[in-house]
Amino acid sequence: MTMKTTFLFLALFIGLNIHAQTTDKQPKIRYVVEDVYREVDVLARYHGGYDVVLKQVAEATKRCKGRKLRKTKKSAVVVAELLINRKGEVKEVNIVRADADFCNDAIVNALKETKYWIPALINKKPVNSYLELTINLQNSYSNEKINASSALN
Repeated sequence: MTMKTTFLFLALFIGLNIHAQTTDKQPKIRYVVEDVYREVDVLARYHGGYDVVLKQVAEATKRCKGRKLRKTKKSAVVVAELLINRKGEVKEVNIVRADADFCNDAIVNALKETKYWIPALINKKPVNSYLELTINLQNSYSNEKINASSALN
């Protein structure tokens, strides 16, 4: 009888130990859904103005636009849509319209790296919002001979 009792306690002890080691608690995932606005009281803006952002984009697109725009001798307009959260961080960048697509990746990366945004406001409270930014990729390549001959005609 003691042998059976000992064996029973031993089996219960081992069973409880095995069960205790296999029941890991799964971490709880919490999803927060926040509204994103297109129409706001005050648009999101950049510390220092939009000119600072456009200069950063121009610096980032020097290499890609230099080679391509020389061939076409024109400028290209790109419209980018930025999602700026209520903390002033760029969370998403989409190209809405582009006359030429050779600089899109450089533009998206340059805009994602921008910091120091002042978020949009609704009722004086910061909110998540979209902002459309128009970028003009101008040909900085100048050839005096072409300009002089075209001026003569």
